[in-house]
Amino acid sequence: MINFAIHLFPELPLTLCIFIFLVGYYLVLKNEADYRLTGFITATALLGAFLIKTTVFLLLPLLTYLFITDRINRRNKGFWRIFISLGIFYFLINGFWYLETKGSFMYRFENIANNHVATVKTFFDKESLLWKRLTYLPVITFTKGGYFIPLLLALPAMIGLKRKDFNLKQADKFWPIASLILMLSYWFFSTNWRYYSPLPLETRHIAFFIPAFIMTAVTFWPQHRWFELLKNKAVLIAAILGFLMIPAYTIYKSSNRGFKAEQSIVQQYLVEDQAAQTVITDGLNSYGYPYFYNFNKVEDKYLWFSEMDFSQIEIGDYVLLNEAYFNEEYNDTANFTAFKKAVAEKQWRLDLIEEKGRVKFYRITL
Repeated sequence: MINFAIHLFPELPLTLCIFIFLVGYYLVLKNEADYRLTGFITATALLGAFLIKTTVFLLLPLLTYLFITDRINRRNKGFWRIFISLGIFYFLINGFWYLETKGSFMYRFENIANNHVATVKTFFDKESLLWKRLTYLPVITFTKGGYFIPLLLALPAMIGLKRKDFNLKQADKFWPIASLILMLSYWFFSTNWRYYSPLPLETRHIAFFIPAFIMTAVTFWPQHRWFELLKNKAVLIAAILGFLMIPAYTIYKSSNRGFKAEQSIVQQYLVEDQAAQTVITDGLNSYGYPYFYNFNKVEDKYLWFSEMDFSQIEIGDYVLLNEAYFNEEYNDTANFTAFKKAVAEKQWRLDLIEEKGRVKFYRITL
């Protein structure tokens, strides 16, 4: 989660809202919370999640499962009555607000669908990659972005689930079941109702899985006898140090990514130049460049070479190159090679202006 805390992404407040819902339902399942207050809090939390980001729809399979299971077992009636009533009320208020301001009750959903265009991150337009997205690519994704350790700790609980556990008569089984359903939703759920389009493989979209994984581990491991080994101080220290190795290594390696050199170049050649500039760069900079400008509105335009149409290239454009930021999931190396070829075919040149370590700054000239 530290990885996302230092970025201007909506995933942290989204994660908080979803975690409030999960904890609220868990407490109701354990009969440790007032169902009326909890129904109000959880419904309001999911409203907040919905207003923040529609990735919250990954919860739909889990919500459906919980509702059906509770109906079969004739429990939590009051909670669901309040939760569903408030959910419908919030949905109607939100829809009528869009109807009043935008002219369509379903404006938000229509806007998402209409702007769902093909990019290097999408799979609906790449049949040759779709089967990879639905098979092994999510496995690789879970090894990144701080997911590996929480998932590794939660996996035994998920693997150990038995058929009888799915009736949720043991409240602690909620967490591994929730984690499992969330993973399956991420694997197969469509982000568009007009055609099948699975979620892009960016770990930030599923940051809210991490608390579920952690709670799964917390409710699973203390029940095992060998967990008593952690009472031994030496074993506990060794385990903590082992888990800290990955983030420590990540922090150590972060200094090799050339951020300070990049910041210096952007400040000198772009921020201090008041004229509007076009900068062709990697995906990370194309989204994160406002940081260099202290988040002030600027006329400078940053384009990701893996997403741009090469017909947009013009003489005078800048090229900010930091290969440490290349993302091979989107074939950045091959795409940058294609970009350089497109420049050469126009009989233009990439003139090197500044080089600091791994960071290079060019300008396209005749």
